[in-house]
Amino acid sequence: MISQDDLDIVSEFLVRFYHQEPDYFEATIRALQVLKDRHQYKWELAAAFRKVLESSLPEDTLRDLVLFSANRFVQNHEDAKAVLKRIYDDNILYTAVDFDDLKD
Repeated sequence: MISQDDLDIVSEFLVRFYHQEPDYFEATIRALQVLKDRHQYKWELAAAFRKVLESSLPEDTLRDLVLFSANRFVQNHEDAKAVLKRIYDDNILYTAVDFDDLKD
């Protein structure tokens, strides 16, 4: 189940790397440079993105998240979901590993 923390994690990431940078490529390069050595953060971010992408949320939630946090114009839920999926894929978040889980 999605929590407000998950939405906050995704929102903060979008604000930090995408809000002021209109070029997806440039924003992603900066984000990847930070993520490469921050494995736990990458794992938490990936988990939050997956929850956001997989959850049933009120209609305007994803649209507003992308409009206000990523500063990308989207008209509806589907457009917003496509932007979030692109950012998830571009930042190769699907490769995130929970190293704490490997310790057990």
